[in-house]
Amino acid sequence: MEFINFFQQNLYYFVVAAFVLLLFKNRILSKIYSVHSIGVEDAFAMFKQPAKTLFLDIRTSWELEREARIKASTAIPLSELRDRLKEIESKAMDRKIIIVCQTGSGRAVSAGIRLKKAGFSDVYVMKGGINTWQRADYPVTRPKRKIKQTYG
Repeated sequence: MEFINFFQQNLYYFVVAAFVLLLFKNRILSKIYSVHSIGVEDAFAMFKQPAKTLFLDIRTSWELEREARIKASTAIPLSELRDRLKEIESKAMDRKIIIVCQTGSGRAVSAGIRLKKAGFSDVYVMKGGINTWQRADYPVTRPKRKIKQTYG
């Protein structure tokens, strides 16, 4: 009974604490699972060693079909990551994994946590994502646009 009274009297504080934990969940879990971030310059240096590094682009299928990607990156949308861990495992044997999303924030950190939970050891999130990579004028590949033909 005392616990229920205590809880009712402090409900506001419990709600605020739960909200703060939810807000910082990825940041907290990334520390627990040691998901490190890497700057674009350092990522580019690793890009030059493809035998040692796997770039994993986790943006949505829609984004991947329409926007530039890092050359030779592997594209697996975050929504498919759990089902395609074996594929990543076969490509990432003894390689560092650099996770790329649009901005290098929430989605990439979430993917990093999932990979660390799945047992991958060298997992990095690229700060700034593909946006910063492109601003630095590093190599990208662009999707081929289908040209619509109009008949008069």
